[in-house]
Amino acid sequence: MPEEIRKYSMDADIIFEKLKKVVEKARFQIDRVDETNRRLILSTGISLLSYGEDVEIIVSREKDNTSKVFVSSKPKVWFNITAFPNAKRNVQRVFELLESEI
Repeated sequence: MPEEIRKYSMDADIIFEKLKKVVEKARFQIDRVDETNRRLILSTGISLLSYGEDVEIIVSREKDNTSKVFVSSKPKVWFNITAFPNAKRNVQRVFELLESEI
């Protein structure tokens, strides 16, 4: 399961709002939004080689007023061995979208 954490020198609430906006523009579908914990659950659709992936994003506020963004992606079904490259691309895509916005 690909995952990555990146740190940003921006308020966590601002980053969370930007993430909600940019993922809607991309090919992700927002399944759940947890405003209290700044958590997004996204999904991708079925493709020729994949049953789709679930993507989780968590934005946390650090003590030094910076933010950490955690992104993970995993196949929707356990037996989808071709989904790993797609899952890795999903993690990178979320960060690309966010960084193009901030």
